Amino acid sequence: MTQHRSWGLTALDLLLPTPCAACGGARTGNAHSSGSLTLCAPCLAALPHTLACLDPTPPLLRAAFWWEEYDSPLGAALRRGKYRPDHSTLRTLSLGLGQAARGRLPPVDWVIAVPQTPQAWLKRGFSPAHVLASGVGESLGCPVHRVLHRGWGQAQAGRSAPERQANVQGAFSARVAVPDKRILLVDDTVTSGATASACAQVLLNAGANHVVLLAATRAA
Repeated sequence: MTQHRSWGLTALDLLLPTPCAACGGARTGNAHSSGSLTLCAPCLAALPHTLACLDPTPPLLRAAFWWEEYDSPLGAALRRGKYRPDHSTLRTLSLGLGQAARGRLPPVDWVIAVPQTPQAWLKRGFSPAHVLASGVGESLGCPVHRVLHRGWGQAQAGRSAPERQANVQGAFSARVAVPDKRILLVDDTVTSGATASACAQVLLNAGANHVVLLAATRAA
């Protein structure tokens, strides 16, 4: 972004403040100078710089990590990006997630996003998890591949743990083999881990060495 463009956006924000995607407060030009068009400067600065381990680790995963709680300002920004939908907010979060992941994960070869249902794709026109995966791949210097396919089905939101597990049985397939690849699986939210485990099963069957999960948020 050119300096002239940054001044223009700053002036526009002063005249017509746009709510921050995380806290709902008015953004200022400081957010632009920090590289975000969707978060205010304080929320941008408050993005976590570390990851937490998911305990217990869901079955079939080598390890599982999450960035922030779902019920948090970051989670609010994620929901805006996912359900509004708002690609630019997800892009901002993807870069923060990637920075938090650097040096804190086991070595990986490929980054793969958890795919959404075709219904969700038709509604949004893009995959929130793939946007997150792209930023993570950039930060880690790893290629991002569209390996997993998800068939028509129901979303996981609002289901109990047993219902989640049943809902994803047979839902995923692999487009290509992943011989001996160490996979980083990226998703926007982890709850029970059923979706990640179902994806890991498919990837291991396709030849993966192991699968590690990285989720932007953790929901209770």
